[in-house]
Amino acid sequence: SLAVYVFFFLRLPPLTPGIRLMPLWRVFMKCFFKNSIAALIWTSGIGPFLRFLRESRLVAIAYHRLSDVPHPLAIHPRMFAAQIMYLKKRGYQSVLIRDITAADKNKKAAVYFDDGFRDLPAINILATFFLTTDYLDQKNGNDYLTWQEAVSLKDRGEIGSHSVTHRKLTKIPLAEARQEMTQSKQLLEERLGVPITSFSYPKGRSSQELEMLAREVGYTLTTADKRFRKVRPDPGESLAVFKLKLLGIL
Repeated sequence: SLAVYVFFFLRLPPLTPGIRLMPLWRVFMKCFFKNSIAALIWTSGIGPFLRFLRESRLVAIAYHRLSDVPHPLAIHPRMFAAQIMYLKKRGYQSVLIRDITAADKNKKAAVYFDDGFRDLPAINILATFFLTTDYLDQKNGNDYLTWQEAVSLKDRGEIGSHSVTHRKLTKIPLAEARQEMTQSKQLLEERLGVPITSFSYPKGRSSQELEMLAREVGYTLTTADKRFRKVRPDPGESLAVFKLKLLGIL
């Protein structure tokens, strides 16, 4: 309902330094209209037809954090559970990013979390955790994991790189982008003792040149791979919107 959206957005805390978002009223209106349109599509019977035409065999679902406290990057745990339940209902097998393109005909869904926030979920599915190395052990605030906490992720799925500083790699020289990819990979492997073969682009920005560079420095897969559909749920969105995003709509 409209009251729920208003309550959610009014409770949003001040933005974390470095996070820049559109004005709050625009976020609210965008979310409200997307939810309304999605509800109409599914209740009218158009949704199932679109799903028949557009459902992808391979999808990667991008998250940052889960929390019942409103935050610009946080999905509510109940909505997250509903999304995972829907994936299972549609027959998707939970896999790690590194395994999503394995040669078989099964429907696969790779769930991953960017940045390395501390409030990572205790979930019963496989997940990949992309860590930004400069964010770990931050002294200001306690939003991000410590290196000691990051070690525990080894038993919960795959660990990947999300660069050193979280800069948009498309906005810096390729030489600096190489350093971001290489140094984060080396540091994660040294500190955590696991091979790092997957890379998630900061801000989701990539290019053909960066894809080639990622292969050169030792990554076998990135979140920009064209073989799967990337889906990013946003806070305040309904399950109906999520179902359309899985189809590459909205």
